[in-house]
Amino acid sequence: MSEKYIESDLSSDKYPNVIEENHEDVKEIFEQVKSLINFVNSLEMGAFYSKELEKLIKQDNHAYAISLNGGHDYRYEQAKRDNNLADRKKLIANRDKAIYLIIELLRYQKW
Repeated sequence: MSEKYIESDLSSDKYPNVIEENHEDVKEIFEQVKSLINFVNSLEMGAFYSKELEKLIKQDNHAYAISLNGGHDYRYEQAKRDNNLADRKKLIANRDKAIYLIIELLRYQKW
């Protein structure tokens, strides 16, 4: 099975993209990503594949500056929203590569 076949099959309507490109919070999504990476790590050859998955889908570290003046901090909120969008775009962009790695990992399992 060639990589081209897998990519075209994964991008079909059969596997809908459940991560939407928007500014909503990504905390729950990255909790699921962490669980997936931990699961992959527990499998045969998982140490290698979990590191590769982390490169593709782990949340980037973000630093925020918070105003000490009190009141509503619009710049902080906008920076957080922008980072949420960037994180979602990263997951969407790397989705097929991550799925391919997980499928590749399956051949090493002794089930």
